Amino acid sequence: FPKEYFLIEEAKGQDAIFSILKAHQISINKGETKNIGILLDADDEGIQAKIENKINPAIKEAFQAENAVKAPNEISPINYKSNIVNIFCYIFNIDGKGELEDILKEIRIDKNAEIPICLERFVECMKGFNEAYPEKEYKKNFIY
Repeated sequence: FPKEYFLIEEAKGQDAIFSILKAHQISINKGETKNIGILLDADDEGIQAKIENKINPAIKEAFQAENAVKAPNEISPINYKSNIVNIFCYIFNIDGKGELEDILKEIRIDKNAEIPICLERFVECMKGFNEAYPEKEYKKNFIY
């Protein structure tokens, strides 16, 4: 992207994406922002559902543009008050689903094998005390 861009990261849900887009309408209208990057996790919804249920409704609400994003990793130009804004969306995934932690876990597997084994033993030990270890925390600790 050229210099005039902003990224939407870690926006939780359609309303958060809309709020961020709405906050930048003035800079877009002035021609100061020409590119918008949206980075999200696919989660369990999957890529297409994330586009249809979160990204496109937020864009429609902010810019009155129907189905602006057709697929991830493509530039989707929209016209907002006679200003062309390019929207680029990347959705982190493994086989169409997952969170960033899932991707990093896949990368981490090739590193020092002793750390994941130690973490596995800890999780098994916790089960012995009827203590659940949250899966998201497990993934984060596995990565780090």
